[in-house]
Amino acid sequence: PEEAERLETRGFDDVIAEFLELGVLVARQAEAEALAAEMEGKMAEVEARVPDGEPVSVAIITGPADGSDATGVYTGGVNEDVLERIGGLNPFRSDDRGQFTTISVEELTITPLDVVLTDGRTYPSG
Repeated sequence: PEEAERLETRGFDDVIAEFLELGVLVARQAEAEALAAEMEGKMAEVEARVPDGEPVSVAIITGPADGSDATGVYTGGVNEDVLERIGGLNPFRSDDRGQFTTISVEELTITPLDVVLTDGRTYPSG
């Protein structure tokens, strides 16, 4: 339960901190710091370009981990943090759903969305 909660609430800044810790562990601290600074710079550039106003409704969908025909939706964690930083709003986000949930095709189709992002598990090739 603690690990699930940590992943659910982990944001972009936490990923950067973990990346820097890893750089220390593998004796590549300078390289890790340079890459972290680059990642933070790119995020700041994107955030600066996000217009004021209503956020864009975005769903990040994936295929289910169990191989079924259900549709999976990312609902928390670093995906959610990055989405909010770039001006997005996840209509499927709910405090009681964790960082990933399965939704029905009907729920996906009736929810107003401006953007739908998918990962490789959604429509696998071959």
